[in-house]
Amino acid sequence: MTIDKELTTSSLNCLGVATEEGKQVLLVGLKEGFRDKPQYARSLKREFSQCHDFCHPHLIKYLRFEEASPYGPCIVMEWEDARTLADFMRESHTEEEKKAVIVQVAEAVGYLHSNGFVHGALSADTVFVTKKGNQVKLLNFRPRYSDSLRMPHEVTAYLAPEAKDGTVALDARADIFSLGVMVKEINLGPDYEGVVAGCCSYGRYQRYESTDAFLSALEHRRYSRPSSSSQSEEGRNNRTKLIIGAVIALLIVALIVFFNSNSKTETEAKQASTEQTDSAKSTAPESEQAAPAAPDDSDASAQSAAPTPNAGTPTSAGNDFLTTLVPQMQKDIDRIYAPYAGRDLTPAEKAQLSRRRSRYYRGLRRTLKGKTPDEMAAFDKAFADYVKQKNAQ
Repeated sequence: MTIDKELTTSSLNCLGVATEEGKQVLLVGLKEGFRDKPQYARSLKREFSQCHDFCHPHLIKYLRFEEASPYGPCIVMEWEDARTLADFMRESHTEEEKKAVIVQVAEAVGYLHSNGFVHGALSADTVFVTKKGNQVKLLNFRPRYSDSLRMPHEVTAYLAPEAKDGTVALDARADIFSLGVMVKEINLGPDYEGVVAGCCSYGRYQRYESTDAFLSALEHRRYSRPSSSSQSEEGRNNRTKLIIGAVIALLIVALIVFFNSNSKTETEAKQASTEQTDSAKSTAPESEQAAPAAPDDSDASAQSAAPTPNAGTPTSAGNDFLTTLVPQMQKDIDRIYAPYAGRDLTPAEKAQLSRRRSRYYRGLRRTLKGKTPDEMAAFDKAFADYVKQKNAQ
């Protein structure tokens, strides 16, 4: 098998177009200098095992995994003569043609999501557009980078913040972010600014939650935000929980204020009564002052019946957001610690774990921007407590 041409890539993977039995195929292998490193060959084979069953008209289909000269271990894929989306963007196309390309990319990505797979590396270099018919062929492959080969800005610009940090498991909204960047870069115009905003929020919970929601926004242009009828049941349930939590919090605050107000009123009344009694004693005859005062049963009865503040009532109801945040945060921290579990860490591994944990912590704090100092302190404590627990394991 001979290589007809090589496709430019900044990663440690090489892409070559070859001819086999009269048909063109795409070879995805490793650049020279990385072919003798078994971890990269294993990664290549793992990609093949994960994706070789996927079949969609806008995905480049995996055919087989084999040794192919001169690349060594390779994924062999189907191929049609095509250029990258980056090259397509430099050409002159109508709005309809550009939009059709974006729709095809979203359909391919939606197919991956429906099969439990997140691409995680969408960019103008992993999307190909055929020269005949402008049909999208998405390269469902995550290019690898090493310390000596840094990911260029042209690629990182398409990645969601959580994909750059590498501290949490990616979900469909990472690909939604990349789709939003494509809409912006392909220059569909100001009518689609709302679509871009709905995709490219820093917090993933503020983005469209599926490619269906994205495609609906794209179709309606300025009316880009998903309507309440198109939002998922999970989204509606989450809002209902937040509303219920807010109502409970307000009730707790109202009870605290009510109990404290009654307690204060009762204390002031007792002080006033004591002052009046003392004043009367000071002006009464000496014999009257010496007489013991009779107990006032009505006062005793009223005092025993008066409500007292509940010592177990929380002093702040503003930390309800932790009820939702902490379980997800603990899962994310578990994932960060998972590669290091059950063994003694080298100094380099400890430093790497610390960096990943710090990046995740900073990302969460940026997401919680706008919370009060007390709420942030409660979050910090929850984070620190769980990290301490993980370190002790």
